[in-house]
Amino acid sequence: MGLTNLEQDAILHNAGDIVKTLEIVVKGTIVVSDGDGELELPSGSLVGVFETPDQEYAFSYYAKEDSAVYSYEYNEIEDIRKVLSANPKLMQMITSKIVSSVKDTYDMCAQQVALAHKDYHTLMNQFEKYPALCIEVGETPEIFSEMLRIGPPPEDMYVPDWQIPFLDAIIEHDAALGKVLYGTDVDISAGIVFTTSLFVTSFVEECEVFRKYREEIHTKSQAFRQKYVLIEAKVNAVRSAQGIEGDEVPEIKNALDTILAYAAVSAEQVDEFKNLIMTYKGYNDRSSTTDELRMLRRKITGKFNEIYYAVFLESMKSQQSIPMEVRMFLNFGFVDEELAGEHNTEMIYKYVRDYKADREGLVVTMYEWLTKVYKGEVPPSRNEFDNDYEAQLREDKNAGKMTEEKYKELLVDNKNKMKFELTNMCASASRMTFGRVTAYVPIFDAQNLIMPIERCYMTAETLHTELNRVKAIDYSLFYRERNYSNPELELVHFSVQREILPYMIMMPNVGSRMGMWQEIEGRDRGTPARFVMPILMIEDVGKNIVQICGEFRWEMCKSIQGIRWSDIREPSLTSEYNDYIQCYKKNSQLSPEHKERIKKTLKKVGNNLRRAFVTDYVKYIQTESGGSPTMNKVARAMLFKYCPFSAEVRERIGANPQYTDLIRIFENHKKQKLHPVDLVIKKLNSKGLEIPEEVKAQMEFLEL
Repeated sequence: MGLTNLEQDAILHNAGDIVKTLEIVVKGTIVVSDGDGELELPSGSLVGVFETPDQEYAFSYYAKEDSAVYSYEYNEIEDIRKVLSANPKLMQMITSKIVSSVKDTYDMCAQQVALAHKDYHTLMNQFEKYPALCIEVGETPEIFSEMLRIGPPPEDMYVPDWQIPFLDAIIEHDAALGKVLYGTDVDISAGIVFTTSLFVTSFVEECEVFRKYREEIHTKSQAFRQKYVLIEAKVNAVRSAQGIEGDEVPEIKNALDTILAYAAVSAEQVDEFKNLIMTYKGYNDRSSTTDELRMLRRKITGKFNEIYYAVFLESMKSQQSIPMEVRMFLNFGFVDEELAGEHNTEMIYKYVRDYKADREGLVVTMYEWLTKVYKGEVPPSRNEFDNDYEAQLREDKNAGKMTEEKYKELLVDNKNKMKFELTNMCASASRMTFGRVTAYVPIFDAQNLIMPIERCYMTAETLHTELNRVKAIDYSLFYRERNYSNPELELVHFSVQREILPYMIMMPNVGSRMGMWQEIEGRDRGTPARFVMPILMIEDVGKNIVQICGEFRWEMCKSIQGIRWSDIREPSLTSEYNDYIQCYKKNSQLSPEHKERIKKTLKKVGNNLRRAFVTDYVKYIQTESGGSPTMNKVARAMLFKYCPFSAEVRERIGANPQYTDLIRIFENHKKQKLHPVDLVIKKLNSKGLEIPEEVKAQMEFLEL
C-alpha cells in the first residue's frame, strides 16, 4: 500500500475487478462511473467506501486529471474506521466528502430512472409514428408483437422518505457538524460513514431495477428499432431531396444509430460499440498513446470490423436502399457526426453522393474491392503471413482445425473469402496506411486530419494521373514478359511484353502512407498487383506513388527470380542491388563520400534492402529523370539497366555525360531485340499474312 500517481484518464479500478483497497484522494479528482452517469471525488475523498471488500467493484474509477491516491488494505468494513483513525487531521474532511458522495450517488441513480422513462416514451412515440412513416415511403408496416408486451417502468426508486431530507440537512449544516461532531471522535465519524454508506447499497439495488428494465425493453424492441431507424432514414432522405436545392446537404443526425440498425447486429453488440464510441469521444486528445487509449482504440478496431462485416452482408441484399450514413461508414469509416465535425460530415456526404466508379475498374474503394471478392471476380489477397486463401485453409486443415469436408466447402465459399479478405488484408492495410500504428483507429475522427479534407480526398483521376507520371518515366514498370505461340504463322515461343496495371484499393481511413500489398495473385505472373492507400491522404500523393512503384519493382523481380533473387550468378535487379549494398565498402568505383551516403541510408532504413532500393528508386524517378544527378554512377547504371527511362526522357537527358554511355548501351540492346521482331513482320508481310496484335504490341513496346 502507499502513494500512487495517476495520469489524466488513467484507470484506478474497473467495474468487475475485486475490491482489495481503499484510497484517499490526495491530489486531483477521481471520477466514479456506472456506464451511464458519473460523479466526481475531489481531493480528500475516500475511494471504495461504497464497495464491499473481496467482492466485484460495482463502479469504475478513473482520474479526471493528473491525480494521486494513498492506498490502504480493505479486507473488512472495519477497515474504514482504521483509515479514519489513521488520518485524524483529514477525518472531518473525509466524513464530509463521503456524505456528499452518498447524495451524489442518489442523484446518479436517479438519472437511471429518468433514462428509463425517457426510453419508454421515446419508444412508444416511435411505435405510434411508424405506420404513417411506412406509408410515406410506400412500404407496408410490419407487425412487431413484442412491442405490445412492453409496459412502463416503475414510477420511481423506493427510498424511505426520511433518507434524502436527512442527507440534505447534513450537507446544509456541514460546517457546523464538522466543527462539533466529525472531528471530535472517530467513532462518531465512522458511524456517520457506515450509516450513510448503507444508503448507497439500497440506491444501487433500486437503480439496478431500472437498468434491467432498460436492457429488457432494448432487447424486446431491437427488431422494431432497427426497422424504424431505416424507415426514418428513408423518410428524411425523401424529405431532404424535396426541400434541398443544388449542392445543399441534409443535416446528419444520430448516424451511428442508423448504421447499427442497418447492421442488424445483437443488442449487446449495439450497446458495446456505442459505449466504446461515447467513451472515445470523451477524450480531448484522442491521439494520445496512453495505455488506456491504446486499449480503447484496440477494442474499437475489433468491434468496427465486426460491424463492417455485418453491414457489408446487409448491403449485398440490396444495394439500392443503402442509407447515406451507411455508405459514409463503408467508404470513410464515418460513425459519428460529432467526431467528424459539421464541415467534414458535409464533405463526406458529398463525396459519397457524387462518387462514380473508376471507368478502368482499377481504382476501387475497399467496399468495392470486397464486393469483387464476394462475387468471385477476384481471389482474396495474401494475409500478413504471406498465405493466400487456399494455403491458409490447407494449413488450418492440416493443423486439425477443420475436416476435409469443411475444407472443400470453404474453398468455394465466397462469403468466407470476403471475410478472410476483410479480417486479413483490409484490417492490416488500414492500419498500415494510417501511418501511426500506435494511434491507429479505424473510425473517422477529425483530429486525424492535419489539413482540410478537400486536400486529402483521393479520386481515381488523381491516382491515375500520378501513376501515369511514373509510367511516363519508367515506361516498362508494369510490363510482364510472356510467350506467344501461333503455329499457323510458324511462331513458337515468341516473347512479348504485356502491360498489367495494378489495382489501387482505397482504405476507408485517414492516412499518411501507401503500400504495395502483393505483386501478383498466387503464382500467376499475369495478374495485377495490389496497391493499398487511404481514401484521405495527408501526405504527398506523388511521392508515395513513386515509393510503392519502387516496392513493386523490387517484389516483382524477387517473384520472378524465386529463391535465386540474391544470387549474383543470375544477374537481376535484386541480385545486383544486393551485391552493390553488401560490397559497397570495397567498391573502387565509389568515392568515400558516396560510401558514407550509403552508410547513412542503410542506417536510416534499418539495413532493410528493399527500403534502401526504394530510396534510390525515388531519387531516380524524381531527380535523375529531370536531369539533376543525385545518385552515384554504380546505382544509376544499375537502375537504368533494369528500369530504363522512356524515349522522351532519354532524349531530354541524352546530352548529359552521366547518361551518354548508358543510353548508347541501351540503344544497342534495343536494336538487338528489335531485329528478330522486324524479321517476323517482314516474313509475314512477304506472305501476305496479317500481323498478330501481339507482334505489333511488342514492336511498339520496344520503340518506347
